[in-house]
Amino acid sequence: MKRYEKKHIFMAIAIGFLLLTPVILLILPTTVVNTLYFSTSQLVVYATSKIYLVYGASLLFFSLAIFLIFLLWDKKVVFLASPLCFVLSGVLLFIASLHYISIGTDELSYRPLFTTEEHRYNWDEITSAISYEDEMEMPIKYELTFNNGEQLTLMGNAYVQEYRFYINALIEENGTELEKQLVSAD
Repeated sequence: MKRYEKKHIFMAIAIGFLLLTPVILLILPTTVVNTLYFSTSQLVVYATSKIYLVYGASLLFFSLAIFLIFLLWDKKVVFLASPLCFVLSGVLLFIASLHYISIGTDELSYRPLFTTEEHRYNWDEITSAISYEDEMEMPIKYELTFNNGEQLTLMGNAYVQEYRFYINALIEENGTELEKQLVSAD
């Protein structure tokens, strides 16, 4: 019978967590965004696809922190390296949790990646709206320009495509002409 050292427990935890990372990565961003930013006046709240890289890096540093305990078990540097990875993981998780896009019946709000500044605009503050659509009239993206010059690009993901009729109606009901541009698949 083999006897395993205590450090092997950390190796097993790190490998197990690393194997679960793809599942956690599918669930975590949506759960965080809906928990922190959803309200009943909104049609949809979502995080853009770029944020998954930040969440992935956070989870990777978390796994690395545990794995470093295994690798550097007898070394004093473990007391610096592992907590540093845990802190990096937490900082990246915090940064990722700030990012969101909210499409509501009364306003659009969003916080860009790597900023703490939140932007909120009523639908009547849109001065220009362009919808890039494919041959089946599905939006590839919306480019919205607000009266202060800020721009927001809503990529045509599943959320935007599901609520495209509401988005189109809200833009046009508030006095902005929605320019539609056909984008070929070439």
